[in-house]
Amino acid sequence: MSSFNINLKKYRELRGMTQQEIASQLGISQQAYGQYERATREPRIDTLRSMSKILGVSLDELLGTTDNAADRFTRCIAYLESLGFRIEQDETSVCVYFPDSPKSISHEQSVSFPTKDLFTACISSVLDRSDRENAKRREDAVYNALAVIALFQKP
Repeated sequence: MSSFNINLKKYRELRGMTQQEIASQLGISQQAYGQYERATREPRIDTLRSMSKILGVSLDELLGTTDNAADRFTRCIAYLESLGFRIEQDETSVCVYFPDSPKSISHEQSVSFPTKDLFTACISSVLDRSDRENAKRREDAVYNALAVIALFQKP
């Protein structure tokens, strides 16, 4: 079985969806969708794009062509540090402190992630879906996502 087929099933199950639910959203039969998961049929590119949108993952993640988790984690840390965020981590968790900035969030405020995987998933998700052509909009997207998470973590 290729990594695509494994990932397809993994992300479907992570979303708590049945084969029938995804098949319906794709406009195909459950049997056709099941063939994708069993590696007896390959989807067209437009179907792959639709799958990635339904499952909320990038095509690279779905196809299994992303870098390993450690590389993604390191890139997320480096990107946030380049924006002035301070990062503290231990073996499992990550804490992100906001930089001094004219924005409304205090630099003393932080966002805690109980696992490195959750941190990487959150930051990668924002980066994957933000405007790669416009660095300022991308920075704002990351900052706003962390600010929202911080609001929910307030004591």
